[in-house]
Amino acid sequence: MIFNKPELFQLSAIGAGLLELGRITLEVSHAHVERKIMRNANEISYFVQAKKKLKASNN
Repeated sequence: MIFNKPELFQLSAIGAGLLELGRITLEVSHAHVERKIMRNANEISYFVQAKKKLKASNN
């Protein structure tokens, strides 16, 4: 396939745009996963503290 210069510039711009879109998608996905992990860690911490308080109140 032979492309002329304007077509190559368009393809290059489209490729760069797709790479940027992929990078942004990856960042958003990573941030979402980090928030889920932190939420789970906070919930686990809450239940561990509640269990310790319950155990202390039973003694």
